[in-house]
Amino acid sequence: MELRRCSQAAAGREPGELLSVGMSSIGDRFSKLWGAAAISNFGDGLMAAALPLLMVRLTNDPVVVAGTVAAGTLPWFLFALFSGALVDRLDRKVIMVSVNVARAVAVGGLAWTVGTQTVSPLMIYFVAFALGSGETLFDSASEALVPNVVDTDNYDVANSRLQSTELLGDTLLGPPAGALLFGVAAVAPFALNAVSFVAAAILIAGIGGSYRADRPETGPIVAEIKEGLAWLAGQKVVRSLALMAGAANVLITGVLAIFVLYAKELLGVGDLAYGLLLSIAGVGAFVGAMSVPGFSRWLGVRFSISAILMLQSVVSLAFVLFPTPLPAAVAMFGLGFGVTSLTVINITVRQKLTPDELRGRVASAVRMVAWGSQPVGALLGGLVASYLGLRAPYFVAGVGWLLILILLNPAIEGEFEPVGYVGRHRRAAT
Repeated sequence: MELRRCSQAAAGREPGELLSVGMSSIGDRFSKLWGAAAISNFGDGLMAAALPLLMVRLTNDPVVVAGTVAAGTLPWFLFALFSGALVDRLDRKVIMVSVNVARAVAVGGLAWTVGTQTVSPLMIYFVAFALGSGETLFDSASEALVPNVVDTDNYDVANSRLQSTELLGDTLLGPPAGALLFGVAAVAPFALNAVSFVAAAILIAGIGGSYRADRPETGPIVAEIKEGLAWLAGQKVVRSLALMAGAANVLITGVLAIFVLYAKELLGVGDLAYGLLLSIAGVGAFVGAMSVPGFSRWLGVRFSISAILMLQSVVSLAFVLFPTPLPAAVAMFGLGFGVTSLTVINITVRQKLTPDELRGRVASAVRMVAWGSQPVGALLGGLVASYLGLRAPYFVAGVGWLLILILLNPAIEGEFEPVGYVGRHRRAAT
């Protein structure tokens, strides 16, 4: 099977037709998962605007502000492999419900400190770290659950819906709402986010059935982690996409971690306009997520990724050359479009190639590489901005996207087919 044809169902279809594929066949279980994602992602969008605004009220140090993102993403480096092993051992639905309840408690605690005016940078870091830790379990379980509730030919459709919903809430609807609520009452977006986690947990609990991986008796957890890493190391396409995602996230996190300062000091916008700029990225993300099943099947995975990387380089440099609101809005649209498109392609290829008994561990290993790089990107963005100015991280990103295109994209080629873990090792042994 050629890489550009991830599914036999794609053959002979036009891009426009692919956008409407699979919704009638995805089913009630996925609909509940999708609804839960919509609710909790809207809450995350509230936090995306409110948390930096809260930190900026306490300090305008770029490194301290960027540290908020670093604290929230550090758990992917520390805990991702362990979380993936748990996802392959335990019921994935139960994990998702439990994590959402725990996240509701953490955000509720932050809301209490904001309301009592006892919040501090350290408290913000602690809650960001707690939320990120829960995310390592929730997101790995969610990705592993998708192939259990939809058929193979609809993986990309399901992933595009989830990604579009995630970024619709995270960057289109949530941020302006979060900025507006923060302006009215600083506690409001955090309290509402806590409620959203509870609502999402209830909806996920309503998904019928048990979702423990069908696999032999489990062994020591360290050995299971090594098993997942060994599979990833031996799978060229998935491995290359993981490295690409890691490098890309260094760049995108570096520029977004200081964007609140860029918007306020260079663009001269207020809190609500800052939230609206994040929302424009959400519009691009939504368009990218909805269109990626069509153009990636039509153009092919490698060519699609090449075009996206070029786009990311251009829009990153636009922040450097045109530090005014309108060009920044266009550039934010491009960033959102590119990041989401790359994510959907990456997840879809990985799900098709990874056997079910390894999906949690492989997903978490990839996310450790992809998302574990985000604290590095956030801190580098803060340091570069501190020493070279607020435009400098965007210039570094513009060059970095071209380097990814040159160094990593050539590995995304050839043919592949999904094979089981045992079958793969038997074939390798012969």
